[in-house]
Amino acid sequence: MARRRTGLVVPVTVAFGGLAVLVAAQLTLVRDEVEQDLTTRSTGALHRAGITGIDVSVVGRDVRLTGTARTGDEAVEAVRVVKAERGVRVVIAAFDRPTAGTPRSPHTRLPTPTPAATTQPATLPTTQPASQPATLPTSQPATQPTSTQPPATPTAPATPSATTTATATTPAATPTATTPTPTPKKPPAPEDETARVRRQLAALPEIRFRSRMSTLPPASRASVLQAARILRANPGVRVQVAGYTDDVGSSRINRELSAGRAEVVRLTLIHFGVSPDRLQLAWFGETHPLVPNTSAANRARNRRVALVVLP
Repeated sequence: MARRRTGLVVPVTVAFGGLAVLVAAQLTLVRDEVEQDLTTRSTGALHRAGITGIDVSVVGRDVRLTGTARTGDEAVEAVRVVKAERGVRVVIAAFDRPTAGTPRSPHTRLPTPTPAATTQPATLPTTQPASQPATLPTSQPATQPTSTQPPATPTAPATPSATTTATATTPAATPTATTPTPTPKKPPAPEDETARVRRQLAALPEIRFRSRMSTLPPASRASVLQAARILRANPGVRVQVAGYTDDVGSSRINRELSAGRAEVVRLTLIHFGVSPDRLQLAWFGETHPLVPNTSAANRARNRRVALVVLP
């Protein structure tokens, strides 16, 4: 009897162990989805309230806010906005002190940089080319009669004088070699405004995001600022703000995350003075990766927002 009971205990123990592993895996997936959902909704709520520059991180249902709050009122408002989101249990604020020169209002527009004054070159006096031949005075031939009346008797032709000989043998002007005038090159056609903006935006650093985050890191925020300056200098160009993710997480969460990233960049461009009607929002989730999701470095490149110039 004892042997029979031992044989039954082993399968039952294995079954309970497998069930515990399945339950733990399911709880981990649910927790990841809850954290991602709270991160996306909290970030969107902050940006709808006009609050930028604050990072959101979620552990369980506890939300931690970091970054720089420009004023004390903004810090209080950020905590209130996130606390109002459904499912948030605790909001922890750990803001840095605002730095000098930070805009006081989210609607503050940055001054357009004034191009440096172009120094006009001094006008130099035009000198006559040395190759231009000087005009030599033509001497009067010595054989020209000085009297108007002809001589009484014909005489032998007068011997030319030294002056006459010199005049005959020396040409009036020494011919110079003619330098061919180079044909002026046709100036290149002016670059189209759309092509110029496309080239300038392509030269900027990529706008990337941290894994499962939709807040702008400092380097990406600097790229958005440069893009805003380019767009302000070319008011006739419209762009598509397209968000993407890597392949980590479910398709539904990645679509929501890419939409949140595109919205953050759009609001930041508006904050830096770009008109909203020039910005078209789009999001594609984990589809259309820039590079294959085969390494951490490639996934970092795929967590991005692209600015595509519209025709």
